[in-house]
Amino acid sequence: SPIMLHAFNDPQSPRSCLVSPAHVKHALHLIRLRLLRIWQLMLLISLGATVVAIFWWQTNFLDIRSQEWAAYDSGLQLFIQKLPGDFAKPKISDDIVIIAIDDSTFDAIDASDRTQVDWKARYGLWPYDRRIWADVIDYLSKAGARMLVMDMVLDTARSDESGDIAMAEAMSTARFPVYLGFNVIPKDGALFPGLPKVEPKNTPMVSRVPPSHPSAPTPSADSPDDSGFEETPEVDFAAAMEERRKLAAHAYAFPLEMKGGLEAPVFSSNGDPRFPKPAVTPLLTAASGFGSVVPEFDDDGKMRRTRFVWSDGINPCLSLPVAAAAEPFNAETVTIEPGMLTLGTHHVPINPDGSAEINYGGKLFERFPVIPLVDV
Repeated sequence: SPIMLHAFNDPQSPRSCLVSPAHVKHALHLIRLRLLRIWQLMLLISLGATVVAIFWWQTNFLDIRSQEWAAYDSGLQLFIQKLPGDFAKPKISDDIVIIAIDDSTFDAIDASDRTQVDWKARYGLWPYDRRIWADVIDYLSKAGARMLVMDMVLDTARSDESGDIAMAEAMSTARFPVYLGFNVIPKDGALFPGLPKVEPKNTPMVSRVPPSHPSAPTPSADSPDDSGFEETPEVDFAAAMEERRKLAAHAYAFPLEMKGGLEAPVFSSNGDPRFPKPAVTPLLTAASGFGSVVPEFDDDGKMRRTRFVWSDGINPCLSLPVAAAAEPFNAETVTIEPGMLTLGTHHVPINPDGSAEINYGGKLFERFPVIPLVDV
């Protein structure tokens, strides 16, 4: 206190530079008197500031949330991605290669009808016939790839199923696991009542038995003459959809253990529940696994954090990156606890609430080799 310093620094006193126990006692007595006089005002100011801060954040008054996010983004780039030296400089991955469906691919396939290799006739226009993914899987398998993670959703049946069957056969015979994404949609009564409850199970690839796909029947000698029109067999769409729902439930569900009072977040949009949509039937039995590709955007359209596990209220499932990572770590189950994600013997520090902020570490081409799909 300036008053105390003025009293202590008496030039006439031989001990003016020393603080005696009496001085300390006197100072504490003054502090106590002041607190007794103004503690109510201090408490009122603190409570008022807290209420204003909560109101400001919850109502986004004066757009404070976007300012907070902008400050977070700037801080992340400044203190992590732009530190001096090589500590935080983006490094090209030695393990992951991005195959990009880019403009050069669209242009090359579109113009291929004027070249010797007519990709346009084989694959059509975007969205391409799924035979293209069968060709990619076959090539990558022969080239020695260790895994293929397809960041896409294939849940719409085509009128011609030959591409789906070709892709499923390529997955089944590939030397590496193939993972696909799935999307979520609202429940729609009888048309889509959601997925049934199943017992989640993850089987390592080495013990998987490639599924068999029905082949065309071989005509026998006493087969009737097929020169005329044959009667198209009736398809029980209800039974087919029920089978597809069961296959999807088994393909999507993953053994999950939540600890420390945490629960898997439920798929929703604006408070309305969402449910995983089944992929096309041939792929459900051929793919090594599936994961959610539902984006987790902030209100400004950017992704700054992620969760790793989800639930439709019936079965637990994983995000696509975690589902794919479970394969090389031989994880038969995924464990989420406050501060830790466990995949087999691999441990990843996360937030106490089971989420984690994303450090992208630079732009895509600064982190991974990028190859246009047309080059493959």
